[in-house]
Amino acid sequence: MKDSIPRVVSFGEVLFDCIEGRACLGGAPLNFAWYLNQLAIPVAVLSAVGRDELGASVRRVLQRSGIISWVSDRPEPTGTVDVRVVEGQPEFDIHTNVAWEYIEFPHAVQEAPELVYFGTVAQGTELNCATLRKLLALQPRHVLFDVNLRPGFDFCEIVLEGLQRASILKVSAEEWTTISELLGLDAPAQALERFDLEMLALTRGGKGAEVHVPGRAYQTSAPRVEVVDSVGAGDAFCAALVAGVLQGIDLQRALEAAAEIAAFTVQRRGGQVELSAALCGIFA
Repeated sequence: MKDSIPRVVSFGEVLFDCIEGRACLGGAPLNFAWYLNQLAIPVAVLSAVGRDELGASVRRVLQRSGIISWVSDRPEPTGTVDVRVVEGQPEFDIHTNVAWEYIEFPHAVQEAPELVYFGTVAQGTELNCATLRKLLALQPRHVLFDVNLRPGFDFCEIVLEGLQRASILKVSAEEWTTISELLGLDAPAQALERFDLEMLALTRGGKGAEVHVPGRAYQTSAPRVEVVDSVGAGDAFCAALVAGVLQGIDLQRALEAAAEIAAFTVQRRGGQVELSAALCGIFA
């Protein structure tokens, strides 16, 4: 799969989450690609890593998994983040002046993918913003903005620009509260109308999830499971929902599958979990 043309390009940070002395490969764009790849959607990761052992390990993971690598080498170190789990939720301390802050537009791009995924964190540098603009100028069919709000970054302008670029918005309940207060929105339907969105996906952790489209809303409960590690669960949900959309799956079914896959991942440690064969073929 690694030499095929990607249906999806996932743009942004590739880094290691340092949790209780363990370094776990992560970053929302890579986690998203990890799960999308397991659901048989060809996906490329567009990022950068350092010329160090952590960077080499990223390349080995991408090669083994079959995820298409548009990951450049940089003199800066591979990114790391200190993660603390507080009351079951991860909190992040993101280190700066690292490789993923310098993502260049790849020569491998030949045509527009069906979907471009991007978040907030990687838009903190002008080079990354320029690369993202070039990617979106290819006019992909879908543009998914995953609002990953993190401390230490000024997101107001980034969020507004992301909303204006996106056709699909994915937010957690906490992120939706922040955005709705910032923009004076009372309901997801208002966001759909104001920003001409085709879809808004809202995750509520153990309370389930929702998908809003113009004129209709879908809801699902979350399976009752013991939460071991919630890092990456939202990325798994997002990937499953995208896989359903790209394969023309009924939205209610896609939403329920996304919730089931997210629930599977929180029972295991790490941002990248190997899905069961049944979950990998959930849309078959």
